[in-house]
Amino acid sequence: MTFIPENPLEESLLRGTRSAMARREFLRMLLISEVMVVGEKAEDGRLKIVASERDGRKYISVFTSPTRLKSHAQKTVNTLTINGRMLLERTRGVTVLVNPSDEHPAELTPELVAEILDPNAGSIKPTLN
Repeated sequence: MTFIPENPLEESLLRGTRSAMARREFLRMLLISEVMVVGEKAEDGRLKIVASERDGRKYISVFTSPTRLKSHAQKTVNTLTINGRMLLERTRGVTVLVNPSDEHPAELTPELVAEILDPNAGSIKPTLN
């Protein structure tokens, strides 16, 4: 299936597959964009985000649009819409897969997430396929 961007975040994700400079733009866009995750808000107000496991590693799937979520989910699921920065801050230490079932997924390792949230922490390159 051909990836057709539906919003500015997806446009920057697609550009990021072609250029290192554009990858940085995607990461900046991710921080200010609303994204979707599988989960729900608990009665006490805390977010309960569903994590998955692949190859023995725990990760959180993040989706850039309802279309990307639908292409991944096998059934109807509860979802939360959350600011990208807030999500990354609340899920530190876990790998994040952006649009994991799509043609151009992005993997954000815990080390990369730390650098995104604190740019002075180092210089790790994001993996965009």
